[in-house]
Amino acid sequence: MQKTLTIFVLVLVISISAHSQQYHLSINSLFEVEEVAYFDPPDAYSALEGGFMLKASGLYGESTLRYGWFFNYIPTNYVFRYDFDLQMLGIGGLIGAAFEVEDFGEIQGLLGVGIRGSFASDDLDDYSGLATNLNINGIYWLDGNIHPKLNFGFLAQPAGGNDDQTFTFSPQWYLGAGIVFSDN
Repeated sequence: MQKTLTIFVLVLVISISAHSQQYHLSINSLFEVEEVAYFDPPDAYSALEGGFMLKASGLYGESTLRYGWFFNYIPTNYVFRYDFDLQMLGIGGLIGAAFEVEDFGEIQGLLGVGIRGSFASDDLDDYSGLATNLNINGIYWLDGNIHPKLNFGFLAQPAGGNDDQTFTFSPQWYLGAGIVFSDN
């Protein structure tokens, strides 16, 4: 049921975003963080291995204000202590600011809040939670509508789990690069 709901929300957000002013696509490297994931029971912490994350977003706004949507997909994020992989899918809204840098492009600071589904390997239960993200984008404006970007930030899940277990994690940092499609 949760996977169906997540796919439905994703299709809805993408269809609503058909008129975004900017579309961002990037691939990111997640850094391994020690003792970042918390499971209760058994009231213990575990490191998350990292790996890579695919990100997509659509942004609207004029002048400094930016708002829009985000989608994050992590094919595998290994949980060391318990020896299983989590596949993570996050979707939600973004709000933030953009600052033009003369002869360069734009720097954006964005806060994302939404839902995250974490789907465990083996026969373990899936988890859902509050997705919180911080994104900093540096976009280099080129002639035309396609521009390169660098981005960094973090993912966190301050609340979440399932009926049997709490699953939260503190910030897991990432660094990546991608492209921006813009109507500028």
